[in-house]
Amino acid sequence: MSASVLLILAMDCGTSPGGERHSLRPGFYRFLLTCKLFLITVAGMFTVKIKKPVVKSLDKMPVSIQEVFFDLVRDLESKGPVQPEWANYSKLGANEYHCHLSYKWIACWKFEKNTVIIEVYYAGSRENAPY
Repeated sequence: MSASVLLILAMDCGTSPGGERHSLRPGFYRFLLTCKLFLITVAGMFTVKIKKPVVKSLDKMPVSIQEVFFDLVRDLESKGPVQPEWANYSKLGANEYHCHLSYKWIACWKFEKNTVIIEVYYAGSRENAPY
């Protein structure tokens, strides 16, 4: 879980969905229930980690393709690992996916179930793709 999500949890767990504050002693179980409900709503947010080789290969890409790559990263953060609206999106394995950024450039990422972390492990030319 990212630091910003933890900060939001720390700030919001003391209030109920109606907005009233709880004291920890009498309403402790209600407080825990509120935190659990909030965790479920935050679970839709993902953290995208970009591997070092990907960062190096971004320098070789044209600026327009770099912009498309960061659009993909934003979609991964907000919508998760399944991206059917991206060109040539497909599942490579049990937890691995890829899509085309353009005809020549692709990106590959993996996602472990029951986590909020998506790891982009390749972005580069189709000719050197790891599949």
